[in-house]
Amino acid sequence: MQNYFTMRKSVMSAQKWNEKGVDEHEKDNLSEALSHYTNALKLEKKDLEKGLYYRNRAAVYSDLSDYEKVIEDCNSALKLCCNDALYHRCLALKALEKFEEAYRDAETIISSDPNNKAFQRLARRLLKIVQECKENSHTSPKVSEMLDLAFDVNSSEKEREIAMNNLLVLARDETGAEEIFKKEGVSKIVQLVKEEKNEGVICSAIRIVGELCENNFSRTKFVMKHVGLPWCLELMNSTSTERVNASQYCLQAELQQDIINSHDDKHQAELQILRSQLLKMTKEKEREVSMQEVEEMNKL
Repeated sequence: MQNYFTMRKSVMSAQKWNEKGVDEHEKDNLSEALSHYTNALKLEKKDLEKGLYYRNRAAVYSDLSDYEKVIEDCNSALKLCCNDALYHRCLALKALEKFEEAYRDAETIISSDPNNKAFQRLARRLLKIVQECKENSHTSPKVSEMLDLAFDVNSSEKEREIAMNNLLVLARDETGAEEIFKKEGVSKIVQLVKEEKNEGVICSAIRIVGELCENNFSRTKFVMKHVGLPWCLELMNSTSTERVNASQYCLQAELQQDIINSHDDKHQAELQILRSQLLKMTKEKEREVSMQEVEEMNKL
């Protein structure tokens, strides 16, 4: 029986092995499909057919999420003029987060197949990712540098104030905001505010938290959970107009995102009431601070 199978296997053509591979692949029998395509590749001498078999095997590797093997087989197929392999390689590169290479493949596909809507959409997404990655590569070191300087107690007050202001500017851009957030900027700011004496540094730090919440619910959710509204309310209990304003801005940003993303009408109504109360409280606090400033001036 074994001799019969061995003999039958040896007389099967590469084309037949490929057909068996296609059948098994369609049945989702991936290991069998791989084996059959490999047998086809061992027997095939013609470049065109061999390129096709490499492409077919790459498709199986793709289903197995073995993207390195996908790229390897696609490269072999492309050398043998099987341009269809470019589709599989592009998707494998994307899966491996090699976005720039994937984008180049997508552009090549579109140039030869301009009506391919799917890859046009993919190319647009990849281009956006590539641009963001390039932007991140410039922003990330800047954020790290400013964070190190702003929270370095050995730096001068002026240096730290400038660094914190730079972080505030960076936080107004989504890329910068995300980098500050990823580098645990929120927890660092909360700790800094407890100990900091420089009012300029404190106010910029508070505003940074507000900027991180702006237009981003996931970061706002983190701030609400790990910092909370009481933090802002406590900061508002100050004789500094700037600190009161910074705290108000931070509160507004947090509440605005919570309101926008709340699908519970009752919760939204409660948040709106809280927001109104906070506005009223802020104005009262501002009047109180102004009166204190006037009294201080009169004493002089």
